[in-house]
Order: sequence, then structure tokens, then C-alpha cells
Amino acid sequence: MIFYGLLALVTCALAYPIQCAGKIDRTEERRMALNRLLLGVLFVILFMVSGLRDHVGHDYENYIYNFHELYHGAYVVTEPGYNLFVKFMYDLMGHEYYQVLFAIFSLVTVWVFLRAIYRKSEWFFLSFFLFFTLGFYFNSFSTIRYYLVLGFTLFLIDWVLEKKIISFLIATALLALFHKSVLMIIPVYLLARMPWKKWFLIAMTVGASALLIFHDFFMSVVLRLYPSYVGTVYLEDTGTSIMGIIRCVAVIVLSLLFYRETIQGDLRNRFYLKLNYIALLIYAFGFLIPMISRVAYYMTACQILLVPGIITKITDDRKRRWITGLTIAGGILYCVVYIWKLGPGHNLVPYHSVLIPWKR
Repeated sequence: MIFYGLLALVTCALAYPIQCAGKIDRTEERRMALNRLLLGVLFVILFMVSGLRDHVGHDYENYIYNFHELYHGAYVVTEPGYNLFVKFMYDLMGHEYYQVLFAIFSLVTVWVFLRAIYRKSEWFFLSFFLFFTLGFYFNSFSTIRYYLVLGFTLFLIDWVLEKKIISFLIATALLALFHKSVLMIIPVYLLARMPWKKWFLIAMTVGASALLIFHDFFMSVVLRLYPSYVGTVYLEDTGTSIMGIIRCVAVIVLSLLFYRETIQGDLRNRFYLKLNYIALLIYAFGFLIPMISRVAYYMTACQILLVPGIITKITDDRKRRWITGLTIAGGILYCVVYIWKLGPGHNLVPYHSVLIPWKR
């Protein structure tokens, strides 16, 4: 915990002076140079911690075995793009250097999230703070395929908003070669792009109850998509997340409080808010379907962009400072509870690095 606390302090301190791409004056060469330097140092630190971890993450051992099976030509149920990449890298290296693969996945994942925050956030520091404290960074230590794909989906939102649907569909299909759950964003993103009337909102809420009423059917669909889950502990987990529900409700309340000045006239913020509401419905009605929270993550990831997008548009200075303070306090509390609840089974604490020998 102490290590992660220091990591949070250092990285947030580095992130604080960074200005987002849309806010910086490109004629200020010193400002641009400082931005690049801080972003570079921030990236290196996050990559060093994530990419050089050793047996940190609840499925670290599973991935080592998965890499081994792919290298030796065994049938593995993971997606073909991922399978080919792992096989190619092991063939290229001529040996099972699994730590290199973990480092590659970490490098790309950290780079994608940082670039998405830099290019799309209204306030880099707060977006990065939420990325760190809401668990996105720590979750990327596990389910490495999923978080690699999740980072890229933040870029696909632009194509949906710009109605470049063909580009969006092609990109999503390519990402599905690494994690097919990403296909769920096709109907969800297109639904969020539509104008919502009050009757439509009510109908969608009622329709979401199908997740609860027909959970056996949806469960069979999940098992067809992920046959490797049969007989595993994944099916014993609840599909919902109390922490996820609290986050969604908090963001919706914040959005409604300042709807006129921050949401109503902003297409992007309205889109993020709709995704947040869809995630809440999934959490609320899909709790009988194990692992459904993974689908909701595709919606809740936009919270790291929506919350700063709301706060920066609040015109009342006093209210803006209060909301910022409450957001930071909530993020810190969430992060502490998140790490504490993980427990030893998730292998996040204590942290081990390949650079420092230790006894397993």
C-alpha cells in the first residue's frame, strides 16, 4: 500500500502541470517542451511499474500458462489476433520470455490511455487522477487483453460522434481479434448516439429488466462466447458491482445538478452521460450474470473524461472548487477501498518487480 501511495503522489504531481492537447498554445515552445517532458516521465514511471511487475495480478500465472500453450501449438480459446501475436513473439524470441510479453502489453496499454487522456480530456490532471484512483491502471495488471482493448475504445467514440460508422465498425472488429467482448460497444455506442426522449428513456429502463427476467438465456450466450468459463470460479462471482453502481449514480447526480451549463449543449458530454446511464442499468439488472461488469467497463471508462468535462464548465468558482475537492476526496477513498478489498488473492499487494529478486 505504501508503494502504491508513493506512486500516486509522484505521478499525480507530474500530471498536475500538464495541459491537454486542446488547451495548450502551440506557439509557446517552453510550455510544449515541459508538456512533452512531463508526459514522457509519467509514461516511463507507469510503464516501469506495470511492465516490469513480477507475478503481480490475479491472472498472471494463467497468462503464463496460456502463453506456453499457444507456443506449443495447443488449442486455446482466446481470440485469434491475440493468439497469433503471442505465438509470433515467442517464435521470434526463440524462448518463452513471458515477461517480455507482459511488458509489451503494458507499454501499449499505458501509452493508449495516456494519449486518450491527453487528446480528449478537458483537464489532464483530473482525468489522470481518476484513471489512477478508479482502478483502471491497477486493473490493467490483470485481464491484460481486456484493458488493452478498453483503452482503444476511447478513440472510437470520435467516429461515432462524427457518424463515421463504417470506420467505427471496422476498428471494433479489429479490436475483437484481441477481446471479442468489445463487440458489445457497437449497439451500445450507437444507442448512446441517438437522441433520447423521455418515453425512450423509460422504455429502455423497462427493457433492461430483461437482463434479470431472462438471465438464463443471457447466461447461455455468455458461455457460448466464453466456453472456458464453464466450471471455473468466474461463474461463482456476482455480475454486479456495488462500487460501480455508486460511481454511476454519483456521476449522474453531478450531471443533473449542472445539466444546463455542462451537458445540454455539449454533444460529447451528453454521449458520455448516456453511456454512464446504460452502465447503471447493466449493473442494476444484470447482477445474476457473472462477469457482466466487464461489459459495463466499456461505458464507465468515459467517466475519466466526463467528470473533468463537467467541472471545467461550471461557471460558479466556489461550486467548482467544492466539486473538485469532493471528487478528489472521493477518488482517494475509492482507491484505498479498492486495493483493500482486492485482498491477497489478486496478487496486487505486495508489489514485486523483475528488477528486484524475491522468493516466491
